Amino acid sequence: MYGFSGAPAFDPANYFDIRENTYAGYVMGDFDVQTDIGGFDGQAGVRVIRAESDLGYNTLQQDWEASELTTSRTDALPSAVIRYKPRPDVIARLAYGKTIGRPGFAQLNPAMVLNPATSTGATFGYAASGNPDLDPVEAQTLDLSLEWYFSKSSSIFGTLFWRDVDGFITNVNRSIQVSDRTPELNGNYVLTTPENAGKGKLNGAELGFQWFPDRLPNVLKGFGVQANYTWIDSESRDPVYGNPDDTTEVTGTRNSRVAGVSDWAYSVTLAYERYGVSSRLSWVDRGKFLTGYNYCCSMPSETYSSGEASMDLQLAYDINPNFTVTFDATNLTNEIYRTYYGDSRLFNQDSQLYSRTFALGLRYRL
Repeated sequence: MYGFSGAPAFDPANYFDIRENTYAGYVMGDFDVQTDIGGFDGQAGVRVIRAESDLGYNTLQQDWEASELTTSRTDALPSAVIRYKPRPDVIARLAYGKTIGRPGFAQLNPAMVLNPATSTGATFGYAASGNPDLDPVEAQTLDLSLEWYFSKSSSIFGTLFWRDVDGFITNVNRSIQVSDRTPELNGNYVLTTPENAGKGKLNGAELGFQWFPDRLPNVLKGFGVQANYTWIDSESRDPVYGNPDDTTEVTGTRNSRVAGVSDWAYSVTLAYERYGVSSRLSWVDRGKFLTGYNYCCSMPSETYSSGEASMDLQLAYDINPNFTVTFDATNLTNEIYRTYYGDSRLFNQDSQLYSRTFALGLRYRL
């Protein structure tokens, strides 16, 4: 289509291969006990996972050299949940678990993408790469919740949660100089790469409800509302480097927010479910949050997003039991997303407008 012929030339800077084998097994038990004060039931068990990974990539010494990194680890992940029902419409839950979150493929890929400076007078460009040495994120979790189902399709709930997390993955910016590429690409860059941070916590509370009124006039039956609010107290002990351009020399730690986590978030959804129609008009909003660290230039070291909000619409209509037509729209209010360094009044990073999208679809059920 574009007039190219044959395979593209091999680029050693972009070579990356990963092979991973995982082996898992679990044992689980259920229990159910009825007492004079209500019923208790739940589950307890443990899942054991072994992961063996082989990464192949190229590193630049005097010339490009093939590098390999072989890792393996075994994790035992216990979990337990106890449910208490003092009455048929009230449920209390206590849940504990240990979890891990493995880095994504792109986060492990060490290939470096270079975007050289294009504006007049700019002295550096921007680069991005993954990190093959990333470890999984580990977490110990505890949840306590209370739910009241005051009608067949309506409920109120509240949850307290505690998370002890080790190895948060956050983006770090640092200055680098590239001299091994073409003259057009060589130069100074700000490199963004993911790093494992230290231990931290995510503690908070969530309140929410779902209400589909039963006593509406017939023409309005099927309308309802869903809403929830979450508050989070987050803290991460992140490494401090003696030389910001060299992240192998850790001289201490500092307490900061957890990257990607806002102090608060909420959503409100208007819904309709009847006569084959399923619809949702949703508004979601969250407060500012840390996006990563900047070890370049004269800007403050912490980078933030001022928050994110969006109004979205989902519509679906069952033409018959087999066919459903759908319509989806996102960012109806054209929200602008802004990031900044340290102080939002002084150090703007960028402002982005994500386009509104509209999608029409048809589903067929066999």
